Amino acid sequence: MISIPSNNIKLLIAFIFSCEKIVDQGLEELSQDLKEITSLKNIDIKFKQCFKIANAGLSVLCEALGQMKSLRKISLNFNDCREITDKGLFSLSENLQELERLTDLSLDFSICLQITDTGLNYLSFALRRLLLLQNINLKFDYCYELTDNGLESLGKSLAKMSSLKNVNVSFRSCDKISKEKIENLLQIVKHEASM
Repeated sequence: MISIPSNNIKLLIAFIFSCEKIVDQGLEELSQDLKEITSLKNIDIKFKQCFKIANAGLSVLCEALGQMKSLRKISLNFNDCREITDKGLFSLSENLQELERLTDLSLDFSICLQITDTGLNYLSFALRRLLLLQNINLKFDYCYELTDNGLESLGKSLAKMSSLKNVNVSFRSCDKISKEKIENLLQIVKHEASM
């Protein structure tokens, strides 16, 4: 076995799909390992349909990411991790604000059914602090508790971000969000959004 020094790793990709054995403790262990990789610039982690992942695991992972000041690109996918709530988005938002060099952010919380406008507001506030962010991709499809108010908050934050070049947002089947608010968001950011 070849040992690679942790200070040489620039990119980390992990895809865990439909794994019922992954629980918050697994994210705690992953987070401890991530803290050792001081050179990491890009991270792409997908926990699609890992039903036992909840706020505690997301919080620990986000704390580790918040300490990784070299990160430029983050892609996190918690699609169909139904135990994640606004509390998890609060932790994510608190730690994202620490990543001043971040240029690319992709988040997928589709089918996280407990996320509400409160969680989207936390994220919206954090985005304003990412002054170098150029590319953003947000998916909250089938988050039925999101409303026009949350989308309006997101739109106001995106409008204040002068460094943005590419914005993609998706709120498909979020029945409490009107087409009018999607159109308003499109006008604000002048990029592509879908409902």
